[in-house]
Amino acid sequence: MGYDPYDYYDLGEFDQKGGVPTWFGSKADLVDLIESAHAAGLHVYADLVFNHNSGGDAQELNPIDGRSRWTRFEPKSAKFPRDWKCFHRAGTRPGTGATFGDMPDLCHALRWFTLS
Repeated sequence: MGYDPYDYYDLGEFDQKGGVPTWFGSKADLVDLIESAHAAGLHVYADLVFNHNSGGDAQELNPIDGRSRWTRFEPKSAKFPRDWKCFHRAGTRPGTGATFGDMPDLCHALRWFTLS
């Protein structure tokens, strides 16, 4: 419901996961909202939780703990595809946990991926 992104770069313009608009509308809807807010003298801030990811395209075997999880993400924006190496691996980082409600936790400490 907004706090478990699939494609960080899809604001409602890519046909994926059952349609083009997001749960909150299309990119045009978002741009209209922001323009209306600015016209009324309001500031707009994005509220985004990067950590939890849902809607993975495929399960993958995590070779560290031997469990399969939905960690293969191949978004239509082609930006920030993810696989098992992008997520906390069970037992390797104390206190991080492995999943939240079965959604894998993105590992922000890793250096082999970028959000470009």
